[in-house]
Amino acid sequence: MHILKIKRNGKYGMVGVATIAISLIASIIVSTTVLATNFSGATGGTGCNANNMQDNSTMSYFRSSLTTGMYNAVAYTLNNHVAPTDIAVAAEQGSADGNTDVVYFDADYTTYCGFTWQGPGNGVIGLAQCVSLSGSECQRFDLRFDTSWTDSQSDDWRRALSCHETGHSMGLSHRNNAGTEIGCMPAVLTLVVNYSSHDIVHINANY
Repeated sequence: MHILKIKRNGKYGMVGVATIAISLIASIIVSTTVLATNFSGATGGTGCNANNMQDNSTMSYFRSSLTTGMYNAVAYTLNNHVAPTDIAVAAEQGSADGNTDVVYFDADYTTYCGFTWQGPGNGVIGLAQCVSLSGSECQRFDLRFDTSWTDSQSDDWRRALSCHETGHSMGLSHRNNAGTEIGCMPAVLTLVVNYSSHDIVHINANY
């Protein structure tokens, strides 16, 4: 579980247990040491948690219901930041089936999975959810984005969110906020749209 913070007018407020929140800062400092705690790997469960990884090195995916902005943001993440790793991105499927590794959704969520989503009181803007587990590896992830936040953001903010949630599906956990290396996986979302070399080491070592 992650206790997250949102930065508003220079002050932080707690938003509860969630997967990701938004910060208005432009970047965050993270560790350069390859730590096991930065990679969840094949150790998780199902439900609303993302503490596991995809079950194979070929990522099949389907964009089930996405606004144009998030549709393009996901394409950017897959083409520019997942495909260059040791994960092979398959051609998009025409619909989700039992072999789909990642399904992307967006909607104006309110209390999905028991979390408070973006709104007047702030809240969750994205969620990586393993919905099918075989042994200790995830057969399918559902990744969700909240349109009440994404609709008002720039392309780069949407790309940062897509990068972050897709990273969870590859076993990446939230990064430590120390060191000199920047990537899209800190617990408080920043305007970074790529995986760090630290993240890529984890991905390539496990697929």
